[in-house]
Amino acid sequence: EKFNVESIENNILDKKIRYPLGNFSLPDARAVIQSLTERAHFYLEPALIDELVKDLARELGEVRPIELQVVGAQLQAENITTLDQYRQQGSVEKIAERFLEKAIKDCGPENEQAAWLLLQLLTDENNNRPLKTRAELVIESAIDTKQLDLILEILEKSGLIFLFPEIPTSRYQLIHDYLVEFIRQKEQMNLKSELEELRRKDKQSQDRINQLIREKTLQDKLEEATKKQIEATQKQRKTEERLNQFLRKSLREARLVGVTLTLITIIAAGLGIWAVFSETNARLIALIASSDALMASNRKFDALLKSLSAGRELKRSLGITTETRMRAIAALQQAVYEVRERNRLIGHSDWVSSVSFSPNGQLIASASKDKTIKLWSKNGQSIKTLQGHEAGVYKVKFSPDGQMFGSASEDKTVKLWNKEGILLKTLNGHSDRVHSISFSPDGQTIASASEDKTVRLWNKDGQLIKTLTGHNHWVLGVSFSPDGQLIASASRDKTIKLWRKDGTLFKTIAAHNQPVLDVSFSPDGKIIASTSADHTIKLWRTDGTLINTLQGHTDAVIGLSFSPDSHTIASASADNTIKLWTADGTLIETLQGHGKMVEGVSFSPDGKTLASASADNTIKLWGINGGMLQPIKGHSKAVSSVNFSPNGQILATTSWDNTLKLWRKDGVLIKSIPAHNEPVTNVTFSPDSKIIATTSRDKTIKLWRIDGSLFKTLKGHQDRVTSVSFSPDGQRIASSSADKTVKLWNADGTSYKTLAGHGAEVWGVNFSPDGQLIASASEDKTVKLWSRNGQLIHTLQGHNGSVNWVSFSPDSKLLASASSDGTVNLWNRDGKLIDTLKGHNGSVNWVTFSPDGSLIASASEDKTVNLWTRREGHLIDSLEGHKDAVFAVSFSPDGKLLASASKDGTVILWNLDLEDLLERGCSWLHDYLNNNLERQSISEATPTTLRSLCKDKYRNLI
Repeated sequence: EKFNVESIENNILDKKIRYPLGNFSLPDARAVIQSLTERAHFYLEPALIDELVKDLARELGEVRPIELQVVGAQLQAENITTLDQYRQQGSVEKIAERFLEKAIKDCGPENEQAAWLLLQLLTDENNNRPLKTRAELVIESAIDTKQLDLILEILEKSGLIFLFPEIPTSRYQLIHDYLVEFIRQKEQMNLKSELEELRRKDKQSQDRINQLIREKTLQDKLEEATKKQIEATQKQRKTEERLNQFLRKSLREARLVGVTLTLITIIAAGLGIWAVFSETNARLIALIASSDALMASNRKFDALLKSLSAGRELKRSLGITTETRMRAIAALQQAVYEVRERNRLIGHSDWVSSVSFSPNGQLIASASKDKTIKLWSKNGQSIKTLQGHEAGVYKVKFSPDGQMFGSASEDKTVKLWNKEGILLKTLNGHSDRVHSISFSPDGQTIASASEDKTVRLWNKDGQLIKTLTGHNHWVLGVSFSPDGQLIASASRDKTIKLWRKDGTLFKTIAAHNQPVLDVSFSPDGKIIASTSADHTIKLWRTDGTLINTLQGHTDAVIGLSFSPDSHTIASASADNTIKLWTADGTLIETLQGHGKMVEGVSFSPDGKTLASASADNTIKLWGINGGMLQPIKGHSKAVSSVNFSPNGQILATTSWDNTLKLWRKDGVLIKSIPAHNEPVTNVTFSPDSKIIATTSRDKTIKLWRIDGSLFKTLKGHQDRVTSVSFSPDGQRIASSSADKTVKLWNADGTSYKTLAGHGAEVWGVNFSPDGQLIASASEDKTVKLWSRNGQLIHTLQGHNGSVNWVSFSPDSKLLASASSDGTVNLWNRDGKLIDTLKGHNGSVNWVTFSPDGSLIASASEDKTVNLWTRREGHLIDSLEGHKDAVFAVSFSPDGKLLASASKDGTVILWNLDLEDLLERGCSWLHDYLNNNLERQSISEATPTTLRSLCKDKYRNLI
């Protein structure tokens, strides 16, 4: 009797076959070969069939279908029908190898190398056939996406690879283990051939290759470090040369041998110390560069760890240059201000597919493809690992009373556990994988969604109540409404179905044009949100009316969660990101940090923390109310100016909303003053901090007492007044105006003198700290220097655009001018141009010196504040945080804060205090450092060493 292959359509490798096909016995193999060749009218002589079966069976005694298919296809392709032809063409292995090579050649000569690479990526060093998504193949191969899609299509049609259409994204796999050996051998042969060729060309080339690899890896991160190290070395050499010259001179002049020996000893020690200082600076710069690289790649949590390590190095080191110190502080500040990730939970060995907070917020449960559920404390401490599922766990969810939680699994079951992790019940009934579960609000009913196309309702004792049928494809998500009256289900059939609590169908919504992956009711019950493989989230009313479509993700949106107050929606996507949206669909921000797709998200009950589960095997906990960079909001329009009082107790801001506002230095509003009838342009304090002066487009200057009461109004300008400045002794006031003049006033508000000379609007005016000079900046592209009494001394020319502001250094020796030409110019007080600072990508609106004179801060139309060294003019950092042009900046008197005012209506306080930044960083990482078990080196310091730093310095925090 012939072997019957009708059930598999006479094709033993048909892609539609989803059940295992066993090996053939020798008689069955002969029958299959005879049957298939007769149907194809491709006849093999009996001796060839016998020999072929014998060779295919080998020591196994059976014939594997994949070998039969591969060899048979190649025999037909080469038209081998006789035993003699077969023996001339080599063994079955050679024939199989030619089959592989033919499939590769079908991809085209320009794609052959890429095709081999793809096949190699679908194998591993353990001779396994790992499943890979298209996204993973794109990343690992670096092949152009169009080329990749073409190769995948050809290899799939040839039968070499199989496409598994899964949710949320399809995956590829090599068709059989039998092919792995050929592919790995091919890879080894290619590597060996390449190696021999390299050795033939140059015996030392391998060392060079390794060197290039290392250089490439470090080049971007350490480019700045290398530059600074070279500069440090050059400075060291110059110093050594000066010291050597001094030594030679001293030796010639020395009278006593003892004096000479002492001098040599001192200089030698100095050289040694200088070398140590240079090495320390270079090491610290490397840490800073690495932190910057992590920030640039959106690994902000890791950047915080790295910058804390730099701060640790900075505190314990001597001889750190001002520039290096400020770079370290800037890196730490950026990480501290921008980090959103508070903790990461590491312990799963495979994808984490789901995460859920307990209703009291004390526990976190995570579900993974590693077949386990893990329980964690809210601070990230691992409590228990639950085993019991026989396959990956897709979903975990707590009951409303928090006494139990349920898990849905690939093993077709739902399991119920108590909050201590004891298995209570296993719910059997689904005939395929279970993707999701949901508890009713009263906790009495459990709904489960399965690939068997059904939703099943169970009571909490595990008894089946009802099976809901109606979907025509996998059901991937299920959710109860807050009032328990409705159940929503999401399906691969692209629909959402709404069911009454008794299981009757209420409504079917044609929701998306791709599979619907998740569905959830808002806590207030007003909105249903759905996510889809079409990259969108859709918001619906409970009657099925579409409210809005949220677009922004670049890959499938796998899961979502509403905040407890229903005001925020978090979405998890295969594009490796989490997005936060308002309930009306406005994008708030994007959280980046996961290395692979984000499978699920869950808000804590207080709404302050968001947990995310990812295919990178981790759970991350995010601070939901923003990082530590919190702009000061209060003005309704652009903030035109900002200034600290000389005593450092008050921060004053003015705005186009016509107001003057006074704040504490921690950002708390003290008083809001309706100051002028038109936009207020500038604000400054008297030297004793008792008087505040404001200027306005209403052509006036107003003087205010510190309690907010009006002291005097100065009138005299013929156009809007742009700025005002007190003399250091407080006896004079200077004001600038669009009427092209600078006016000098006595302290009582009487006019003293008008300085004319500019050819256009004067934007800014300032007294020198020694009180001897007045500098004015104008639209006419010049800076003018005047004596205290108003006589013109110098006109400084050098800018190619309007000069928007001018400022003196604390020692009165330098001036800095900010211009619309995008530069800051540095001048000596004699009017000589010393340096030009370039780094902004737009008009520079303001410039100021730090109180110790070592730093320069500039504010620009490009939305940034730049920090520069005074001595070298090097750009230290660009502070990013504003959403529109930055109009003004001001250092606090102690230099620990820098305030910036922006057109976006906010003021940002930038922290430059190392101790405070270290304290904030340690506080932010409290849970991570106390509970994380990572042992690998992180950021040049293990969690243990960072934990030690934080404990030693800030015992009250840990």
